[in-house]
Amino acid sequence: MILNSCSNVYLHSNHAKINILEFDDQKGHRHRYEWFNGVPLNGSKQADNVNFFEYTAIVDGKVSFYGSWVTDIPVDQVNVQMRVKGCTPDGKLKTKISIL
Repeated sequence: MILNSCSNVYLHSNHAKINILEFDDQKGHRHRYEWFNGVPLNGSKQADNVNFFEYTAIVDGKVSFYGSWVTDIPVDQVNVQMRVKGCTPDGKLKTKISIL
């Protein structure tokens, strides 16, 4: 895996830091991960804070997959790829779907 970029930007509304990890794999497919932690679920100050992450796979210049998730588990550069795969550090798959 070749790391092409990893950067931080801030959301203007609440100054949450958006983290970006992006790289091309050995097949030339681009993988882009974005995440931020500690933002209000619905944007109001009374809402619970959550962590948000998303993944985009780009093959031959076209988006082949996009997904986004909200969690109470902190997301960082070390665990974002594992979170997208639905795994915990111990390698176990843990998925919980909530319909609001």
